[in-house]
Amino acid sequence: MFEIQPRSLCLWCSVVGLSLAATACSEPEEPAKESKAPSKEETPTQDGAKPTPKPAPKPVVVPFGLVKVPGGPFTRGSDEAARERARRLCRQTYARPRRCKEAWFDAEAPARKITVNTFHIDQYEVTNQAYLKCVLAKKCQAPQYSKCNVFDAKGGKRVDGGEVSKALRAPGAPVVCVSWEQADAFCRWSGGRLPTEAEWEKAARGDQDTRDFPWGDDWEPRKLNWGEAQGMGVVDGYASVSPVGAFESGVSPYEVHDMAGNVWEWVADWYSADYYESSPEVNPVNTKAAAHKVLRGGAWSFAGNGARVSFRHSASPQLVQDAVGFRCVRYKEP
Repeated sequence: MFEIQPRSLCLWCSVVGLSLAATACSEPEEPAKESKAPSKEETPTQDGAKPTPKPAPKPVVVPFGLVKVPGGPFTRGSDEAARERARRLCRQTYARPRRCKEAWFDAEAPARKITVNTFHIDQYEVTNQAYLKCVLAKKCQAPQYSKCNVFDAKGGKRVDGGEVSKALRAPGAPVVCVSWEQADAFCRWSGGRLPTEAEWEKAARGDQDTRDFPWGDDWEPRKLNWGEAQGMGVVDGYASVSPVGAFESGVSPYEVHDMAGNVWEWVADWYSADYYESSPEVNPVNTKAAAHKVLRGGAWSFAGNGARVSFRHSASPQLVQDAVGFRCVRYKEP
């Protein structure tokens, strides 16, 4: 169980700004003192009528849902033609085209038919609102904002412990600044687990073709939240994360949202660049411990090639970053 200091928990509550959080964080009230003066609401106006009370604020509605992905085969990875398209897209959309690494694309090979069992996956990335419930249940550690790796738009580079924007903390935004272990803990608490890399790719691509993106083969920069080289938000309208489900035209064949862009997503597998060459053909998952875990899906701060359904990224499982979140495969609503 994670130990959470009251001050830290209340800060997290106030940041997310939810009624659930406010209830949990509020201090015991002292007995009200009698006062002969009427309250502001009770004070009559000049014409003797009582003012109309202000309506209660509307609750924030955050989407949630599970999507069934039927078992069976699909094509995982990419062939040489698809990898060449990826190279061109990287050079086209990356702020520093010379840094497009050949190893990024080699790790997608070979393209193979893989079979996975039926599973249910979150239709949306896990939000701050959903994650907060686990924090309040004292089963999850709050996002590690104080040491989060944050993109500094003014300086054009990433810094550790930078300022985490209000957009990143919004109830309907994907939770970020959480490590692989934090993501894994939430999924287990909610009755599920992180998806395997193969499950994630099938949910993003479908089983009818070998498309490059959830919506098809063509790069369509207005169908996702990605890192524009000419300035964050210039094309997609978001300078950092977007609320989950903001790009309805970019859903996968199973109608799973944000499988391209918004935030990178932790999956269950350890990363190995050559894993595809020898992995099992049925329900593959790389359980051999290594330095990095796999990340999928691209992000609001990354070039367009990262949003391809076959692109494999990786990072230390201890990484906490403002462009990394997750979704779960699970069987009950948290």
